[in-house]
Amino acid sequence: MGRSDPVPRRRQALRPLESRAIFINEQGDIIEALGGGVQQRNISIYKDTEYHVVHLENVIDVNCTHEVEFAQACLHNHYGWLTIVSIALSLLTGSKLGFGVDGQEVCSALVARCLERTGEIFPTDPWHIMPADLAKYYSVLPADPNAPVGIVPPPDVGRQACST
Repeated sequence: MGRSDPVPRRRQALRPLESRAIFINEQGDIIEALGGGVQQRNISIYKDTEYHVVHLENVIDVNCTHEVEFAQACLHNHYGWLTIVSIALSLLTGSKLGFGVDGQEVCSALVARCLERTGEIFPTDPWHIMPADLAKYYSVLPADPNAPVGIVPPPDVGRQACST
């Protein structure tokens, strides 16, 4: 994991408690779910932000293709605000009841659903998985806990494609 690595397929950008994205090509284009909906941008917009890259080993090319195609198919989806409410209520009450809207995504669920296409199996339903869950699942820790983490750029910065 690391920022100095070239950006290959089968990787996801991670910060322990922030947004998640899936790489779709070796040029560093990513697809992520933000407040403005599911968008395609380039990882270079995060140049001033600490991030981690997870590379999945032993993923066959056809599964990588399915992962990328699924992410691209989600570009028309809106952000899952209702899913955020559902996750918050689950955290507050301990309930396993969840709700959301088809065609809406939160960042970590989008990444988890993409990774399912590579054969990954998560201990919780992907639509309800949180960014910290993915960080824990992939053992992602900050390089320096005291390092400034930067900011996630606004959703309209560097946008190449997005929800309509």
